[in-house]
Amino acid sequence: MSMQLNQVNQLVSQLNEARKQIPPAAARAVIDSVLSGEPNDDLLTLVGIIAGQNIQAEELLIAIRNELIAVSNS
Repeated sequence: MSMQLNQVNQLVSQLNEARKQIPPAAARAVIDSVLSGEPNDDLLTLVGIIAGQNIQAEELLIAIRNELIAVSNS
């Protein structure tokens, strides 16, 4: 494999790993935002950050549910 192809492969792997981390991080941001005194600005900012990232609503809802469970168990 050429050095350029290897670099592309590594970048794609990093991108895939980062993409897996978006729903849980977004879920934590949603919960923190709702618990704060002024969630509207934070929620709008979050929507702007994740817009166009090909995150499915189901992924985000599952992550929010999992985060709520984790918060309630701690």
